[in-house]
Amino acid sequence: MLEALNASVSLTGLIWLGLVMFVIHDLEEIIWIKAIRSKGKAHVLNRIPKPLVSMFDRLLDTTSAQFAVAVLLETLILTVVTFAAAEKGWYLGYLAFMTIFLLHVFTHIGQTILLRMYTPGVVTALLVVFPFTSYTLYRIVASSPVTTHDVLISIPFGFLIVPVVLIGHAIGKKVALP
Repeated sequence: MLEALNASVSLTGLIWLGLVMFVIHDLEEIIWIKAIRSKGKAHVLNRIPKPLVSMFDRLLDTTSAQFAVAVLLETLILTVVTFAAAEKGWYLGYLAFMTIFLLHVFTHIGQTILLRMYTPGVVTALLVVFPFTSYTLYRIVASSPVTTHDVLISIPFGFLIVPVVLIGHAIGKKVALP
């Protein structure tokens, strides 16, 4: 099966599809955040460790529009990183994004287990993000000069997206309607 997939999709095309994967996943989060915010806030705050309550209380006040602003900022950065990998062969940023997004799947699983409820993004994390990022990392290593060591080295760089996400949420709170 992998041979047929490898033969059917170019590495460049696969890299560009990362943007589609990202948008599909974040659309699930944007669509469902309001329902969780309105119906599950008390449940969530009762299930999480007490030191994290104030942080989650603020996060749970995020609207879909505010969340979408953060996603837009991330998408813009991902587009630049994707172009660099697909068109210029500069893989570090793309590897960082893919490895962090792969690890991000496990935060969705952990949230769902901890909260014992559907959490926005868990479905696409399992059905889209996990298989896509796993396969893409495999393909990049198998089809380019990138090594598994390079993938591991990229992980700390992936954490650089955290301040971007936080900045995006801060901008969203200022520019999007509540």
